[in-house]
Amino acid sequence: METTEEKPKKRKKRASPNRIKHNRMAALIAKTEGFGLLKNKSQRSELASEVMARYGEDIFHKRYYGIIETAECIYWFGILPRKVNELIDTYDSAKDIAKLLGHTELRIQRAMDHVVSDNINNILDDADKWTG
Repeated sequence: METTEEKPKKRKKRASPNRIKHNRMAALIAKTEGFGLLKNKSQRSELASEVMARYGEDIFHKRYYGIIETAECIYWFGILPRKVNELIDTYDSAKDIAKLLGHTELRIQRAMDHVVSDNINNILDDADKWTG
């Protein structure tokens, strides 16, 4: 007697509404002119605070914990931190990741080839819509 077992369907992980908003705001911060020129975290926090204040948001609210790091990942790598963490978990060193991306410095131009499909582009598009 042959039994057929139904395999459970793989569900696509969906981000929470707060996480989606967090990512959109991080994209806005990352796309703000001058963000990449700021050298330390306090300067970037100050800029992020100004950007978010334009939308009536407080950067120091707990739901925005880590928004600067998310913005940095979007700015430097063109991908969200989860994907960066996957690369870090997979490869031994930053040099290996740089080789994978074909560049000595991890920059958005090369890293965009490794973007999670639709995800970052949708977030950046949404961020553009927010700015009107």
